[in-house]
Amino acid sequence: MIPAVIRVIGKDIRVLPNEKLDEKYGALDLDALELSLQAGISDQQARETALHEILHAIEHQLGLKISEHNIRQISIGLFAVMRDNPTLVPFLFGDAK
Repeated sequence: MIPAVIRVIGKDIRVLPNEKLDEKYGALDLDALELSLQAGISDQQARETALHEILHAIEHQLGLKISEHNIRQISIGLFAVMRDNPTLVPFLFGDAK
């Protein structure tokens, strides 16, 4: 289940379904603190898109200049690592058993 709110470096960003994103799977509006996900996409695509948009939020919060291509590549790689290593996130945060 996709969370209703994702905290990114001290900012709470609401996650909302959106049926009007046209060709995009997701969009980030940091002025409104909203992350829109295209309604009806698969759970996996929603997860990948949420991670992509979270990386944009981090980029903005830290004043980085990362190209869209590089954000896409980083999100694909990071998503694959987390998917292929289900104990990694709990390990990183001390919750691993």
